[in-house]
Amino acid sequence: MDGYRYYTIFVDECTRFCWLFPLINKSDLFSTFVAFYNLLVTQYSATVKILQSDGGEYTCNRLQQFLLDKGITHHLSCPHTPEQNGVAERKHRHIMETTITLLHTAKLPSQFWSYACLTAAYLINRMPTPVLHKSPFELLFGSSPELNHLRIFGCACFPLLRPYNHNKLQPKTSKCVFLGYSNKYKGYLCFHVPTLRLYVSRHVIFDETQFPYPESSPSLLTTQSSPSSASSTCPVLLVNTENTGITSSPVSPSHHTPSVSTVSPSSQSITASIQASSPPPVAPDISISSTTFNPDNLQVVLSIPSLNLHPMQTRSKSGITKQKAFLASIQDSSMVDMSSTEPATYKSAIKAPVWLQAMHDEITALHTQGTWSLVPLPAKRNLVGCKWIFMIKRHSDGSIARHKARLVAQGFS
Repeated sequence: MDGYRYYTIFVDECTRFCWLFPLINKSDLFSTFVAFYNLLVTQYSATVKILQSDGGEYTCNRLQQFLLDKGITHHLSCPHTPEQNGVAERKHRHIMETTITLLHTAKLPSQFWSYACLTAAYLINRMPTPVLHKSPFELLFGSSPELNHLRIFGCACFPLLRPYNHNKLQPKTSKCVFLGYSNKYKGYLCFHVPTLRLYVSRHVIFDETQFPYPESSPSLLTTQSSPSSASSTCPVLLVNTENTGITSSPVSPSHHTPSVSTVSPSSQSITASIQASSPPPVAPDISISSTTFNPDNLQVVLSIPSLNLHPMQTRSKSGITKQKAFLASIQDSSMVDMSSTEPATYKSAIKAPVWLQAMHDEITALHTQGTWSLVPLPAKRNLVGCKWIFMIKRHSDGSIARHKARLVAQGFS
């Protein structure tokens, strides 16, 4: 939903406090670690001495140079020995089990996995551990965490929406889905399913007995094929996760030597499937035979516009189109010599034989050079359209040399 595909965690070995950072690409790990290092130095006055990891992205040259410049010792676990990464591995398993429980209880699809993971880490940091008999939050900050603001993940919530209304007759609130707590704002994350909008508000009323997502819009579930069965009709998300454990000394105890140890990310695959209220239709099989391909029958296929779910009502959505006055005068006027004018549209170009011949020459050249080949459209890929561009090549004296037509792809995908 928000573009994240991976996550990395840093675990303080002394207090077991966990920091979780969602990642779009694995290459974002270096910048994330640098930002986390600056956070430790600025906010906690902690000194990182040891980084414990199991390799992977933590062995890249940029990160190794950064650790060398900061004087941080990098410890690596032996290959195929995750037990040497025990603190981070157990924390990763705890977060994953809590995430699956939150999604299943709230009946949310796996597209919301990043919000569930952040909420799981938020709750785990505030729960006592069997090893330390206190919560990681209390050990790190020296005070008990506030628990009065905690709510059930995925329950129905009603944020104050009057500041977002366009007129005074609109309702003050609307039923949303609670997706956790914001780390930048002192408020709750409320997802409005009909408009796909995420609100951040501190004025929220909760109904923790309802989980409104399935009844709001089942069509928002994105169907993905299961890696184990290609015929599965349940939406399944395959998430590659990374966990990293870091240990840093708490600020309050002065007798403890600050030390940081980080556990490297271990790539694992977590599959969380959520049963939809009604199975989506199965798309028919598409087969293309190489014997039926004929370049002469090739036609220009326009792109299929993607579905616009934005609530704003535009003229294109209402079917209101207004032709430009200059193009309309060229296309509708029969007194314009199209052989000496560069047409702006395909409709006006087909009225002149010289431009028809130019387009025929362009198509013939593309077929001769084998510019494209017909293949089935991949799943969840937009079709790129094309357009004609017409140009008149002239001699140095201004006379027409030839008419040239180019078939080009549109500049978006």
